[in-house]
Amino acid sequence: MDEKQTLSLAGIDPLALFGKHDEHLSFIEKKYGVTLVARGDALLITGKGDSVSEASGLLTHLVDRLRKGPKINESELAALIQQSPAPPAYEEVADEQNVAHTYKGCIRPRTRGQVRYIEAIAQNDIVFGIGPAGTGKTYQAVACAVSALKNNEVEKIIITRPVVEAGERLGFLPG
Repeated sequence: MDEKQTLSLAGIDPLALFGKHDEHLSFIEKKYGVTLVARGDALLITGKGDSVSEASGLLTHLVDRLRKGPKINESELAALIQQSPAPPAYEEVADEQNVAHTYKGCIRPRTRGQVRYIEAIAQNDIVFGIGPAGTGKTYQAVACAVSALKNNEVEKIIITRPVVEAGERLGFLPG
């Protein structure tokens, strides 16, 4: 038997949650095997018990994030949706100590791993960031460096090329 749950969307821009052409809702429906129907400022979630509760948890998190935090962009919202099964609590990730303030705004960590990485950068002189490509290692490190430069904690930022060639010409590696 299908379970139903209703989520209030009051206080947010539904387009920010739904995505263009309801892309985000479609992704959540496929990921959790639920049906999502928006009517006014309510979102009806229908499906099997566990799937409904997991999808509801994710959607509640996203709605809270859209209500509380600064605007989140399309790619950040997509990354939060793809995290499974439960994204980190917004309050944990958005701690002001973990935010790098740059000239173009604030750079916030999106995952617990990025929170630990930024904390390590703040507490240590040298940090080795090892992990898969595309997880934000270089981006977070440069954001922290720009933040330190902006706060006059350092005089300049030096970005170098790798000392050892990797057997082929890799181009510029900013890390």
